[in-house]
Amino acid sequence: MYKNILIPVDESSLSMLVIERGVELARVFGARVTFLYLQADAQNIVDGDAGLLHAMSPLLFARKYLWADGYVEAKALAWARMSGVEAGFVGALNKGRVHEEIVEAARRCAADLIVIGSHGRRSVLQKILDSVTVKVLLHSPVPVFVAETGVMPEPMKSRVIARLRDEHADWMALADQLVAALDAERVDSDWIEDALACLARFSAEVHQPKETRLLAALRGSNGEQCEGLEEIAAEHEEEAGLFADLSHAWNARASGGMGLVRDAAEKWRALVRRHVKAENGALLLQAERALSDAAWQKVGYEVFGDDRQAASIAHQDEFRQLFARFKGH
Repeated sequence: MYKNILIPVDESSLSMLVIERGVELARVFGARVTFLYLQADAQNIVDGDAGLLHAMSPLLFARKYLWADGYVEAKALAWARMSGVEAGFVGALNKGRVHEEIVEAARRCAADLIVIGSHGRRSVLQKILDSVTVKVLLHSPVPVFVAETGVMPEPMKSRVIARLRDEHADWMALADQLVAALDAERVDSDWIEDALACLARFSAEVHQPKETRLLAALRGSNGEQCEGLEEIAAEHEEEAGLFADLSHAWNARASGGMGLVRDAAEKWRALVRRHVKAENGALLLQAERALSDAAWQKVGYEVFGDDRQAASIAHQDEFRQLFARFKGH
C-alpha cells in the first residue's frame, strides 16, 4: 500500500516513539523509510538566540546545534536496520516554517505517507492555530499518520519507558558505528578506543542499573507470570562477556589481527540487537501491564534520580560527540 514513508525526527526521547511506530508501519507494508532532520539555519545560529546560547554555554550550544544531527541519524538508521527496513536520512534547513519544509521534503523524496508525532500538550484551539502537526495535516499532499507520544504531565511509566527505549537506540547506534569503524579502510584507533570506553561506562553506570531495578520490580510484583525475565537477566551477563572478549581482541590486535576484532564485534552487536528486541518486547510490555503506579515511582527514582540523571546527560553528550566525530570522518 505504502512504498516510501517520511518520518520527521529530532533529538528528543519522544521522537524515538515516532521512529518506532513509523518503522513498524514500514515493516508491515514493506516500505522504505526516509528520516527528515531539520537543521538549524547557519544565519539563525549567528544572529538569533543560538548566538546568545553560544556565548553563555558553549556546551549547551554544541549539544543542540553541532552534535544533534549525527546523533539522530545514527539512532534512526540503527532502529531501521534492526527491524529489517530500508532507510535513508536527509537534512534540511529549518527556516522557521517547519510544516512547509516537511511537506516539501515529502515531495522531494516521493513519499506516499508521512508519520509525525503529536505530544498532545495543547488545547484544541492551540492545535488548530499553531500546531506543526495540524499544519502538516492541512497542507500535505499525501496521507499523514499521527503518532501520539503522550500528554503532559506524563505518568512516570511513560517517562521511564521512553528513556529506556531511547537508551536502547543509543546502544544499537553506537554498536553499528563501531562495527563500521572496524571495517573502514583506515581504522581510527582513537575513535574506537573512545567508543569502547564510552560503551563500557554506559552499560555499567547508566543503562544496566535501570534495567536491574525494573527486573527486580517485576519479580516483586508477579514475576511468576512474566515470561523471559531470567533469559533477559542472563543476557546481561552474556553481553558483558562478549564485550570483554571484544575489548581483549582489540587490545591484542597486534598479535591476533583485526579479523578477530571484527568477529568479536559482530558477535557482540548481534547479542545487543537480540537483547534490545527482547527488552522492548517482553520486558517493557510486561512491565507496562504488571507494575502499579507506586512501583513505577520507585523505578523512576532509579532512572531519574539526581545521580542517574547526571550520568545519563553526561553519557548522552559522549554519544553525541562520538557520532559527530564518526560522521566527520
